Amino acid sequence: MRDQIAARVAGLPEELEGEGRTAAVDVITRSELAKPRHTAVAGFDMTFTPPKSVSTLWALGDRRTQTEVLAAHRKAVQDSLSFFENAALFTRTGAAGCEQRPTRGAVAAAFDHWDSRAGDPNLHTHVVVANKVQSPDGRWLSVDSRALHHAVVTISELYDDLLADELARRLPVSWSWRHRGVRRSPGFELDGTNDGLMAEFSTRTTQIDAAMTATIGDFYAGHGRAPNRIEILRLAPTRHPGNATRQARTPAGRARRGVARTRFRPHRQDARGTDWRRAQPVAC
Repeated sequence: MRDQIAARVAGLPEELEGEGRTAAVDVITRSELAKPRHTAVAGFDMTFTPPKSVSTLWALGDRRTQTEVLAAHRKAVQDSLSFFENAALFTRTGAAGCEQRPTRGAVAAAFDHWDSRAGDPNLHTHVVVANKVQSPDGRWLSVDSRALHHAVVTISELYDDLLADELARRLPVSWSWRHRGVRRSPGFELDGTNDGLMAEFSTRTTQIDAAMTATIGDFYAGHGRAPNRIEILRLAPTRHPGNATRQARTPAGRARRGVARTRFRPHRQDARGTDWRRAQPVAC
């Protein structure tokens, strides 16, 4: 920005001096500051998270069950990424990016996580996609982020469906539609999963719900009414419940898979009433 301002100031007539020059510089500065700035990003984080009942099954199941759940999750992630590369990964060329072009695939790294920031079972995978792709002519260009963002919901739904099919193929489980609380959309969960146990393993959700209740209360106090759905989505980022309850991960909090499973063992007694068909958790 400084270079653009300096270049325009240098182009002012030499005879323009005093207050006139000061006013012209001020106009140039204001116009440059008003221009939209596009900041490039290094990459994109795509997070694949199974339903809570699946994380519960993974955390409390026997070793074979845990292996099959993780394999099903990874297969669903892999197939979802293949869809992304084939159907939603593009770059742009030409003036102002007017031409959308296919790519030779994504450059990405995947990281499996086993728990939430609150320490609850939360099997999920972060896939960090680099913001550079190779076009068919060999040039390295930026990802068409608009196409990526437009495909996010489709990729998420595809992962959910692939996971359900893959898990049912590997283990004798079934799924059903279940309500998951106020302000949360219903969704499919594994049949027979103990609701109380899933609630106990949902500390972050409980924290976010409490923060949202407080936020809505503040809005009501200031406006004399509750916010509508659009207003809730437009609440200031600093007041967003997810940020308000977000805790930084410490090195000690990044549990390895074996450490996480050991930490969840005391809850196996609570899972005695849980029936995942023949995919039973180990009883203490």
